[in-house]
Amino acid sequence: MVVTGASAGIGEALAAVLAGRGANLVLAARNEEALQRVKARCESAGGRLRRQV
Repeated sequence: MVVTGASAGIGEALAAVLAGRGANLVLAARNEEALQRVKARCESAGGRLRRQV
């Protein structure tokens, strides 16, 4: 699943919910630092990150 705007707001919340359900994720956002934080959150929730942009 591709989640755009994943570094904040609805995109971040959606990524977290999907990760909690074990989804394979591709995260996209403009803020690299925030995206790294969301990536770590998703991985700890059980999601599998295929790529981040």
